[in-house]
Amino acid sequence: MNIFTAKIRFNNPEKFRIFLILAFLVILAFSIRYYFFSISDNIWGADPDERIRVTVNWMKGKGSNSIFPSDLWLPLHFYLIALSIKLFNSILFAPRILHLIIGVLTILPFYKLIRLTFDEKIAFISTFILAFFPIHVLCSIVTLSEGVFLFFFIYSVYYFFKYIKSGEVSALILAIVFIILSSMVRYEAWLFIIFMPLILAIEKKFKSAVLFLGAALIFPIFWLNIMPRASSTMLMFGVANTRYLFDIKDGFYWIKIMSKYLTPISLILAGLGVFYSFSERIKLYLFFIFLILFLFFTYGAVKIRWFKNLEFSLSFSAFLIPFIVSGLYVMLKYFRKFETLIISLFLLIFVTNSINKSIEISPKYPSYLVSIANYLKYHMDEKTKVLLANYEFRFDLNHIPIIIGKFVENFKISGWGGDNLITKESILEYIINVRPKYIVYNKTDNEILNELDKKIGLSFKYIFDSGSYRLYELDYI
Repeated sequence: MNIFTAKIRFNNPEKFRIFLILAFLVILAFSIRYYFFSISDNIWGADPDERIRVTVNWMKGKGSNSIFPSDLWLPLHFYLIALSIKLFNSILFAPRILHLIIGVLTILPFYKLIRLTFDEKIAFISTFILAFFPIHVLCSIVTLSEGVFLFFFIYSVYYFFKYIKSGEVSALILAIVFIILSSMVRYEAWLFIIFMPLILAIEKKFKSAVLFLGAALIFPIFWLNIMPRASSTMLMFGVANTRYLFDIKDGFYWIKIMSKYLTPISLILAGLGVFYSFSERIKLYLFFIFLILFLFFTYGAVKIRWFKNLEFSLSFSAFLIPFIVSGLYVMLKYFRKFETLIISLFLLIFVTNSINKSIEISPKYPSYLVSIANYLKYHMDEKTKVLLANYEFRFDLNHIPIIIGKFVENFKISGWGGDNLITKESILEYIINVRPKYIVYNKTDNEILNELDKKIGLSFKYIFDSGSYRLYELDYI
């Protein structure tokens, strides 16, 4: 190792210096994420564990499609989760470790992109900020798709800008490959299948624009043709009014989020950085990437009530960071004597805020779910069927199979995000036909249990209450 590093130092000291910078940033990002990984669980709403559950059911042949795990969610994220489970034989930890690795590795393309579009100083401080950014930390420790999308998308933007600057065909091909991968993780990537060729046309690279557009459109066209549910959902998002009331405050929702997690002074500096970047076209393109993502999610927040998940802000916030640092350096032109002090104070404020916010949002499984999961874990085998009946529009019971870490395919879930068991009639039909051994049900509602007793005759053995739920063992007469 000493001989190897000595050769790098001797042959190319510049590359060795960049290697040391990136090594420091990667170790820093890993240390932060590993700490919060160790004190948190895989819960942030329903999505993290539900994505694992859908993946495991698909791997066991229980999915609706043998090729695609979901008829709505895009497939690549599920394939990566499946690969991690297969390699490490762990349902609970392997997918989280995968996201930890991807989150840490995002440091590399982010630094390269900002170094390409701005300079080395701005790239270093911007990447330092990303290493501490609470929302990216969150997406690196739970199985959300936003962190995976950001990794692929930043690489696409990096190679795209590299092609614009250098004309290297290999950079264009890699930009296309990574935008295709991004478009197989999250739908917002599809916006750039149009926007990026438009930039190429502005740059008078018309053949490249046609190639980019044609290649990148293949997957979205294929997906919309074979997945009618995805088509109808996108149509609903585009034209249907799913809100009861329009609230102008929703238009400022993401600005409040960025102010909270990036600090208010950062937004002021970002405005300054954007203003002074308009003279350079490549920086302007980077700003428009931020703006497209920001407007897309602002439209969603105004239109759809559930479109305010914190993790949605990751992508546009990440692309705002270099403009924050650029604005800081614009301000420093008037305070040259205090440059080191001002940068240190700014980073101290940001890091302190980030650590506090990361602690606030570090997710833990509620104790009432852990109690139910522990009982079922030691009282069921590979043949035991369990019905988890979520209460009204809650989805907390979805986490129980993942907490247990085995027999995931033996659970049937009703309610929001469940297995098409929405009505009480469908729940009754499932119990009559499948005859689960256990049912977790809302302890204040006995309507289904009374109806079952009338129809087929059941003995309900009460086990215990946990939170708002009650665990029963069913004995079929």
